Amino acid sequence: MINACANHLWQSTLFAIGAGLLALAFRKNRAAVRYWLWFAASFKFLLPFALLMSLGNRMWQVLTVRHFATAIPEATVSRAVTRIAQPFSIGSFTYAMPATVASHSTDWITLTVIAAWAGGALGVLLIRLRGWLRIRRAIRESEPVAIEFPLHVLSAPGLLEPGVVGFFRPVLLLPESLLKNLSPSHLQAVLVHEMSHVQRGDNLTAATHMVVETIFWFYPLVWWIGNRLLGERERACDESVVELGSEPHEYADAILNVCKFYMNSPLTCVAGIAGSDLKKRIQTILAERLSSDLNLARKAALIAAAIIALVIPVVVGIIGVPSIRAQSHPAVPVGIELQPPAVVAPEQPADYLATLGTVSATSVVVRPRIDGLLTSVSFKEGDTVQAGQVLASIDSHNFDVQLAEAESQLAKDEAQLAWLRVAPSRGGKEQEAALAQSEGNVKSDQARLEAVKLMVSYATVTAPITGVVGLRRVDPGNMVHASDAAGIVTINQIKPIAVILSLPEDRLPQVLARLNKGTVLSVEAWSRDYTTKLATGRVTAVDNQIDQDTGAVKIKATFDNKDGALFPNEFVNVRVLMTAH
Repeated sequence: MINACANHLWQSTLFAIGAGLLALAFRKNRAAVRYWLWFAASFKFLLPFALLMSLGNRMWQVLTVRHFATAIPEATVSRAVTRIAQPFSIGSFTYAMPATVASHSTDWITLTVIAAWAGGALGVLLIRLRGWLRIRRAIRESEPVAIEFPLHVLSAPGLLEPGVVGFFRPVLLLPESLLKNLSPSHLQAVLVHEMSHVQRGDNLTAATHMVVETIFWFYPLVWWIGNRLLGERERACDESVVELGSEPHEYADAILNVCKFYMNSPLTCVAGIAGSDLKKRIQTILAERLSSDLNLARKAALIAAAIIALVIPVVVGIIGVPSIRAQSHPAVPVGIELQPPAVVAPEQPADYLATLGTVSATSVVVRPRIDGLLTSVSFKEGDTVQAGQVLASIDSHNFDVQLAEAESQLAKDEAQLAWLRVAPSRGGKEQEAALAQSEGNVKSDQARLEAVKLMVSYATVTAPITGVVGLRRVDPGNMVHASDAAGIVTINQIKPIAVILSLPEDRLPQVLARLNKGTVLSVEAWSRDYTTKLATGRVTAVDNQIDQDTGAVKIKATFDNKDGALFPNEFVNVRVLMTAH
């Protein structure tokens, strides 16, 4: 364990030195660039290179199929890489000691080191906890303040400086006497400074480094990086405030007044306005020196440095693993190929075609056919419904009125027609014209009555197919329209269900030859890992063209799916059995 920790600290130290050199090279650029460089150095303490080397090891195992003895002609390179990655070897210090003595001594040393580390970490945690309790007490005693600000603003008693509390839903905590001690322009500058902390996510990054400090409390470099983070963080916010239009002298006065009347925040994850080297900050603000943006060359340098930091450990894992493995396993003679572990596969028939498929269900979107208020829903989400079953009801009062009017008009015109038929003749052509007009009115009324009855029937929404309903798209009490694309609910027919699979075009003649002879081709659907057979169906259709992009033809297989093992849009392994069943 001590050996592994020493190697990790050595690697993290080199990484921090590299980050420091980059920060020095970018000293004339924005402070935000240097801040993220130092944060990367901090985060490296939480990310051992061993994890990336393990990734390289995994890539070696998956992507190469070679003779281990001939994959790397000479083990010199891999041994050197391993030595560089692990400069501290306990064996190099204990090889001359008796085995029993070394083992006994190392155990006691390890236990002592762990106990000392735990005590120090606990002490740091208690200090952080005390600071957090102060913040919590201030929040409990605070009251809302009516200030136009994007965050929730609280006023708390005490002498803590203004600060942002929280990570994802932050609040701004102001001392209750701040409005008295600062002018409006000073207050505005402070608010802009705190908003910059929120936009940059400084509380979250500061909390991350606090975790690093708690774990590696014994390493001075970690605390020095923390001071650099605090300094660059505040300078980055200063630059943002000045760029947004605050007058430098006013802003500097605001910082000095806050530092004069209030104490610094007890936690760096509660971003305030003080902190860092105050004299240097004020001089920088008053000098009005504008930091330059990154040019193309510097951006390329940063990207290259990030790629190198991520790629080198992976390469070390790829190069170094074979030699390490050779040390822990018997040597393999040259020319003897190591066989990969056997994979147990299900028993397979002699003649079959294997491919992937997608489960496809007959899907119907149930849409209203009239506009109106949805009064009720008669189904339960996820239930199986039968064709013709009532699913929902729409308010039909408007159509009921129209129905009554149509019936009344029909009755009136029918009475008129009946009177004309029994009335005394008033002349041949006039009598015939009146009868014809009345008969036309009756037929028109009947057609209108049927149309209104149809609209009334549409007020009851029924299931067009038998299947399983999904989640409803609209709740009762909402207006629905015939033009609604989403509809009320979607019904998927899963018994039976289909699987759409693709076969290469050179396999198509084999399938068509058997189908043209009337052979029933069975299809098996298997789970993704080929451990469970989900269902058995048969080929029912072949598409009428080959996809020019993929060179494959789509085939449809139908499954009874009585047990519901196949689910719509599920990906499955498919085997088409080419023998008759």
